[in-house]
Amino acid sequence: MSRAGRAAGLALLACCLGLAAYLGVWALDESTRRGETVELALRPAPTAAPTALPDTTGLELNGATLEQLMELPGIGEHLAKEIIRQRELHPFYFVEDLKAVPGIGDRRLESLRPLVWVSPPPAESPEDSGQP
Repeated sequence: MSRAGRAAGLALLACCLGLAAYLGVWALDESTRRGETVELALRPAPTAAPTALPDTTGLELNGATLEQLMELPGIGEHLAKEIIRQRELHPFYFVEDLKAVPGIGDRRLESLRPLVWVSPPPAESPEDSGQP
């Protein structure tokens, strides 16, 4: 993932955490203003469920050729080239990333969803991330 993408993701996370903290403080303030006691119970975090493997039936978007993409319904040569151009800029991590391709909207995405899949991204090595 690029530094700009990572920075944008961290900024979004910080905004979400800030909003959650603000709403929590606001709710606590409203409760105490009305004279209510608020009990905050600490519970252990639930264990994460194992991540499901992608459904590998159909066409893998990051490795498909122009000809293979053109075999998909509603995808002509122009859209196939746009898909390839987009994945060269940034590989697809989710099928939904197809919406970044000009000409692919919600309806076309839903018609393609059962026909395509995306392989999980490779694990980033320390050399790739610029970390020592």
